[in-house]
Amino acid sequence: MSKLNKRVAINTQIYWLEDVLNPSWTTFSGSATSAVTGNIPVATGTGAYFTPYDLVKVPSTGEIMLILDNSANGISAVRGYGSTAAASAADAADMVIIGSAFEEGSSSTALESRGTQTTTATNYLQIFRKSVEITKTMANVELYGGSDRPYQRKKKGVELMRDLERSFLFGEPYQDTGGKSTVSHARRITGGINNFATSNRTDASGALTESEFEGWLRTAFRYGSTTKYLFCAPLIMSVISLWAQGKLQMFPKDKTYGIAITQYTSPHGTINIVKELMLENAGGVSSTSYYGGYAFAIDLPEIEYRYLQNRDVQMETEIQHPGDDFYKDQYICEVGMEFHNAQKHGLLYGVTS
Repeated sequence: MSKLNKRVAINTQIYWLEDVLNPSWTTFSGSATSAVTGNIPVATGTGAYFTPYDLVKVPSTGEIMLILDNSANGISAVRGYGSTAAASAADAADMVIIGSAFEEGSSSTALESRGTQTTTATNYLQIFRKSVEITKTMANVELYGGSDRPYQRKKKGVELMRDLERSFLFGEPYQDTGGKSTVSHARRITGGINNFATSNRTDASGALTESEFEGWLRTAFRYGSTTKYLFCAPLIMSVISLWAQGKLQMFPKDKTYGIAITQYTSPHGTINIVKELMLENAGGVSSTSYYGGYAFAIDLPEIEYRYLQNRDVQMETEIQHPGDDFYKDQYICEVGMEFHNAQKHGLLYGVTS
């Protein structure tokens, strides 16, 4: 997590824009005979995908149609616009835009523009704190293991990073201004990967097979880069190693974010497998229920670590009250995660063996 791209934020709520290409696929909404040319019903709202003179293919019949006009829920077209004759299409039959075809000398007025609108996504920055308290007596006692104060600081630093990583995995975005608890000031929770990765989710419901894994990778690699990172529970890493030894290759740490990575080569792309010890249950890494059977396929450049200006992880020392006979130090930060385009990521869960 600490190796993610980092960017400063100037507010406690962060926003970013997401967009997709104009869709190419939709379905008939009701059957259409070969004679129907006007008001051909399509799935609700998908008529906006089309522009005049688009060529639309119906895979189930092989027919190509030339679009003449469209509405929100329907299209008008010349049927059988090619060597394949017009044919009746069943309800919910697929259709795909394969391009456009304009006549010679066509005017620019014949060209209509259809585009998608960007959507705004949002998340909150969360305040994390970990404190160390040690009496001034203990601070001046010579211990066999060395001074206790720096040791406790180091341990709390590890615990803070563990908290950040779990929040980046499992958090849900929320701002509490008194609706669910009594607070004097707002309390915010940052959303994590499990919240934002809403696409390409597969429930293994038991044993994970190689064919099932490959099928899930096919959906996870549909969009985004051809190299993704698989942060997986130890159980899933063991399962993959049993049936994919010939496809696994270890990479040195100094070339891969400083962590141990096993690379799996798939026809759909390259997946870098990272053992994620935060994907566990109360039973430890051997437990197979809940998070012990999880794996996240992440397009890592599409995630950013955001921190409020001047509020990235820092240590504040001696924050105790004057006159207190102890030292109190704390780690404090106000950070969150920016997660782009759920279609570029994936979640595999429910693996038990």
